[in-house]
Amino acid sequence: MDVSVIGFLALLGAVGALRGVELVISQRHRRSLHERGAHEPRDPYFIWMVLLHASILIGAALEVVALRRPLVGWLAAMMAAIFLLANVVRWWVIRTLGAHWNVRVVNSAHLGVVSSGPFRFVRHPNYAAVFVELFALPLIHMAWITAILGSLAHVWVLSRRLALEEGILLDDPTYRAVMASKPRFMPNLLRGSRSKVVGLIGFVAVSLASARLHGEPVTVLHHTCGAEYPSHGTPITSERRSRDLAAPASGRTPVPRPGRGRRL
Repeated sequence: MDVSVIGFLALLGAVGALRGVELVISQRHRRSLHERGAHEPRDPYFIWMVLLHASILIGAALEVVALRRPLVGWLAAMMAAIFLLANVVRWWVIRTLGAHWNVRVVNSAHLGVVSSGPFRFVRHPNYAAVFVELFALPLIHMAWITAILGSLAHVWVLSRRLALEEGILLDDPTYRAVMASKPRFMPNLLRGSRSKVVGLIGFVAVSLASARLHGEPVTVLHHTCGAEYPSHGTPITSERRSRDLAAPASGRTPVPRPGRGRRL
């Protein structure tokens, strides 16, 4: 097994262990919030969220090992940087929320609405950071199937979870007054750059497809003057053209000019 594969599997294991630590922190906060009168509704989508995270970690490991996904240097560096940035945002959220943070849907708005840190810009920075994190993580080692299928499943789970969570939070007048006017995921200062984000995603997709060629050479044709002699492919230069035009005066038979070359 390659060193890069071993390192990637270790990274997946570390992410899984960190999720376990977060669950412990969440459970402690959850008990504290219950003691302070916070209400926790029934959340049928929490188990799907847990299964999603576990499936992406396991799926990425299986895809890299079973399908022998390569480590593409520039892609690994880009995705690792995005992965680290997403985790910085996630822990910024955890630090900002303090005792309010947990992985369950708990209505603690009556204990105070947090509007500092990343919540100055968006309502759900943690969901956005986790989505980006779980998209970038498999692509560090080219597990593109896991990244795509995991993201599609994530969109479905997140849409259901948000419908439940926002239905509760926006019922609170204080939360609604402070947070309702803010966007869900993308800060307003980045909204003008959506085309660049789409372009980046397209670039990554094309690059992933190109990388699957496994180094197969691609022929690129360069044209000097736009035409070639069909017999031996010699380019027509201005000097050659002048010599051919001057041939009748010297009694030599001119070389016939080729027809218009096929343009690529």
